[in-house]
Amino acid sequence: MRLPGVGLAGVLAGDVQVTAVQPNAGPRRCKVYSWAAVGSDVQVYVFCYDQAGAFTNTDFALSYHRRRPVIGSLAPPSYFGYLGTAVGGPTNDNSVLGVGANTVAPLVPAGRYLATFPQIGLKETHVQVVAQGAGSNYCHLTTQPWTYTTNADVDVICFDNAGVVTPHRFLDTFISRL
Repeated sequence: MRLPGVGLAGVLAGDVQVTAVQPNAGPRRCKVYSWAAVGSDVQVYVFCYDQAGAFTNTDFALSYHRRRPVIGSLAPPSYFGYLGTAVGGPTNDNSVLGVGANTVAPLVPAGRYLATFPQIGLKETHVQVVAQGAGSNYCHLTTQPWTYTTNADVDVICFDNAGVVTPHRFLDTFISRL
């Protein structure tokens, strides 16, 4: 997918989320294989898999956001954050504290992570996560509701196609109603 004119020229910034859409077929999942800034365009490679882990064609919904919450509104909500474990810089952004404020820490077992979004865990919240990289691995949230007071702690876990917890890269986005 090529999203024209939505990025920063030559800089990877923002966040990408993708979800498989296939109402009349077997289970599907999609992930962000890779994404890049091409001038001010954002180019995203999406790979989709069936339940056996084989490549498959399927519809999907893709969203890109930069300096906005994943739901697209300007304000409210104005508290948002996103991070990518495979990339740094402007892809790790926090509406209150700026670039680089969000963190991710490994947990036990290997393949489980705690993503922390400081000072934006206020009121009603929403989180999305998607795996990033090669292979049919996938990631999801381990708990809901996630824990938050002022900081939002989001527990992410990733699996290989056999369902074994496995380290993998991901993209995560968080918003708060305020």
